[in-house]
Amino acid sequence: EARISNRNPLLMSSLHATTRTTTKTSSEAFVPTRLSRKKGLSLLDDVILPQQQYGERIEFGRDAQGLDGSTLVLGSDPLMSFTYGEFPTPSTDQLVDRALQYIQQDDNAPSLNFIDLGSGCGRLVFYTALTRGDSQRPWHVHGIEISDILHKVATERGLQSGLQAGHFFPTTTTENNPLTDNAATCDMNTLSLHLGPADKFSDLLGKAHIIFAYSTTWETSGFSGELGAMILDHSWNELLAQSCSKGCIVITTDRALDPSYGWELLCPSLEVENREVAGSMGYIQVLR
Repeated sequence: EARISNRNPLLMSSLHATTRTTTKTSSEAFVPTRLSRKKGLSLLDDVILPQQQYGERIEFGRDAQGLDGSTLVLGSDPLMSFTYGEFPTPSTDQLVDRALQYIQQDDNAPSLNFIDLGSGCGRLVFYTALTRGDSQRPWHVHGIEISDILHKVATERGLQSGLQAGHFFPTTTTENNPLTDNAATCDMNTLSLHLGPADKFSDLLGKAHIIFAYSTTWETSGFSGELGAMILDHSWNELLAQSCSKGCIVITTDRALDPSYGWELLCPSLEVENREVAGSMGYIQVLR
């Protein structure tokens, strides 16, 4: 049995991608109708990724870690980089709403690029694409996931359920696809699900306006008395600082980014509901 001694989660992500996936793949769809948050959550829980299958998705997450039900994983173990969880959508909305207050007023980009870093089964990607943006500024919502197991659930269950129910449409032109006119799709939200380690998507990260990371179990470099928070491992700070554009806002949970890499905390930490860990602290940071 192979043992991994290097505890850098990004290096482990690269190894994991090499041993369990053959190519980096992406799946995309148009989202023709924007829904209220209440209706979007109902559609998500009833049709796209049914709430009654939550336990099954958690088991898929353990499979992605290579664990069985009796395995104990310590918080410092690099396998924690592959921990699966589903952050509550109301808490996500609370954090994203606050982040939007800090988007540069002179940003005239025709669309907003949002990334869920570590998107798992795609729950947040689907919800965000269904409920955000408007015809004046549509959102392009991306999910980046390292696990082929979870990515497969996102594409073959979640995405396909949305396509079959008519809430998503394929981006490729087919006989059965009514969205063949570019003018008809230019103001629509889009969603994209990407498979691979985060460091392989530096170009995509560089175009992001907002990045969300459910980082509660990710490895840390220790506690910062100045910020009053655990600090994410240097590899994540370095990757995001090198890949993101100035002004990009990154939302993290229960771990903050290191100011020495150019990250500035925009507001005090926000306490939000998270039943998986009895509450979380959200940090909203910008790259200066």
